[in-house]
Amino acid sequence: FSAKMVCVLCLTWSNKKFKLFKGEMKGTIQLPPRGKQGFGYDPIFIPSIQPFSNKLLTYGEIEPEFKNSNSHRNFAFNKLLNFINLIFTNAACKLSNLLLNPKWAIFVLDFCP
Repeated sequence: FSAKMVCVLCLTWSNKKFKLFKGEMKGTIQLPPRGKQGFGYDPIFIPSIQPFSNKLLTYGEIEPEFKNSNSHRNFAFNKLLNFINLIFTNAACKLSNLLLNPKWAIFVLDFCP
């Protein structure tokens, strides 16, 4: 069965504007479950990005460092960080405005459709 994991981050600010950042990891479902790493669906999900070219491992079999750097959550957060870095290239915008302004918020939606 084909599957994908999706994480959507929403950055909002005071004038009711927002920006969404979506990360996806495509893969397949493997039954029976394999591996003891991770949690939840990890032992049944085979991600499309693998640590080795000659094996198809589930997230339950993949080392956490590799999984975390190649996950739907990491992809979404990297898009968010790239956007924030782009904002800071504008001389009028300071990092303290984002970090200290209570009118900014980040929401996380994490799901497997």
